[in-house]
Amino acid sequence: FAKDAGVLSSTIAEDLANGSSWTAKMLDATQFSRVEQFNRVLAANAAKIHTDKLFTKLIKNPNSKYANRALTEIGLNPETLLSRGHLVMDDYQKAAYKIVKDTQFLTHPEDLPLFAENSIGKVMFQFKNFAYQQARFMKDYVFKEAARRNIAPLLKTVIASQIFGEPLYDIKQLIKGNKIDEAICKLK
Repeated sequence: FAKDAGVLSSTIAEDLANGSSWTAKMLDATQFSRVEQFNRVLAANAAKIHTDKLFTKLIKNPNSKYANRALTEIGLNPETLLSRGHLVMDDYQKAAYKIVKDTQFLTHPEDLPLFAENSIGKVMFQFKNFAYQQARFMKDYVFKEAARRNIAPLLKTVIASQIFGEPLYDIKQLIKGNKIDEAICKLK
């Protein structure tokens, strides 16, 4: 499905390698290419499930602001879907492409702001593409939804950051050779 949706045709590894055989070999040796492919397949399949859920919500309530807005944002026309009465493979593929592009952060120059395209901007953003894309993702999918009075994405983000934040911090400390608070490690 992901291949048919066109989300595997250009990988970040290929973009980063930019014709360099050494870089391509390094990305393959570190399994970056495999992980990236897996992430894209996972995101494409999640998009398919998400599209089904949105369509079901739309069928149950054609006036659902959230379903109409979310389907439109992933490139589907809610009125067309309602008149057709079912989803077709092209709908799933459009949704998959949009969601993979938004969640896996493609590294094409057009995905960065204009100020990152001049020589100074290229140097400043050389290793900051992910950070910029993550900030844009948070703005589009978390904060805009909160402004629309849909706080579910914000709550999920806050909860996930608390659940995963401390263990990741502890792992970083261990890698750096620092001791972590032993009281935290003891299970009672």
